[in-house]
Amino acid sequence: MKQLIAWALVAATWGHANATTGNELLQEFQQNRVMAVHYVRGSSETWALGLSAWRQAAEKTGTASQVPPGFCVPVDVTLGQTADTVKTYLEKNPQLRVQGANVLVLVALREAWPCK
Repeated sequence: MKQLIAWALVAATWGHANATTGNELLQEFQQNRVMAVHYVRGSSETWALGLSAWRQAAEKTGTASQVPPGFCVPVDVTLGQTADTVKTYLEKNPQLRVQGANVLVLVALREAWPCK
């Protein structure tokens, strides 16, 4: 049941989140930081929950190696620091900002805090 709820959450937010590009998210940081921070929070929590559910299901079927790596943000890192990490990633990678912001959040956090 938990997996079903996790996937429903991912599916419900995916369409809206994918409509926002990295360019739009960077512009949001400049115009309304609070909204951008909450976008990063929602996207990162959705990724964490979705990847965890995917990994649990894959372990049962022996396909865990096919699950993409997630990220492991240290417990002492604040939401503001997490958002700053994403903003910095967007600023340093203008060629990627045409991609969906939700994917760029995942990449930025995975690059900054890979799981060991």
